[in-house]
Amino acid sequence: MGCGTKETELPDKIKVYQIYEYDNNYGTETYTYHRNGLIDEITTDAFEPPSKQNKIDRIKYIYKYEDDVLYRTIQKNGSKIHEDKTYYRNGLPMLRESNAGTEKWNFD
Repeated sequence: MGCGTKETELPDKIKVYQIYEYDNNYGTETYTYHRNGLIDEITTDAFEPPSKQNKIDRIKYIYKYEDDVLYRTIQKNGSKIHEDKTYYRNGLPMLRESNAGTEKWNFD
């Protein structure tokens, strides 16, 4: 660091909000990031048309990274509906395990 310069430290759990309205559907999406840039959560809230007041659905994608494994949990209105694990080697996805089965990728 040079003289008189101060390193900026990013906060953890940075949130980005987006409002959408498409084909009579209205809602919000929230993206939450860790300070290292990796995604932590994606939350989608859908509201009842035409009032745009009453929340009718909440879908949440929760991500956790640990030892080259990405754990993803999907919840709908607070209940877990899906979970999968993706295994990485050298930054590349190699295998995904979920209720739907196992997917494998090969790289040359």
